[in-house]
Amino acid sequence: MDRRQRKTRNAIFQAFTRLLERKTYSALTVQEIIDEADISRSTFYAHFETKDELLKAMCTDIFHHVFSNEIISEEHHDFSDDVDAAEGEEVVLPDGAADRDIRKMPGGDEQRQDQDRQQRPEERAPAAGRG
Repeated sequence: MDRRQRKTRNAIFQAFTRLLERKTYSALTVQEIIDEADISRSTFYAHFETKDELLKAMCTDIFHHVFSNEIISEEHHDFSDDVDAAEGEEVVLPDGAADRDIRKMPGGDEQRQDQDRQQRPEERAPAAGRG
């Protein structure tokens, strides 16, 4: 793709992005895209057959790293073979260890309870004069 074509394609992408900030994708028309990009209809169609194709090209440009050869060449993302239990061995935890460890994790029960207490100090001690 030569410099002129890249410049036109970039103008279309920028116009498309600006329009998406104001309208939903389904509400956009090719006419609005070409008006915003200041190009002719034939120029738009020389680059993209439809606005769906434009969306796909834009997503591909943005997320090209997700579809890289390195990631595609991985056989799987299942790493359960690395866990002893996956090979048939039973993993035994001390009584209550799993619950205790989960509560101490960020976002666990103890942290949530502390946050709740901080947000509702009136519940910590009974109010004077009640009873």
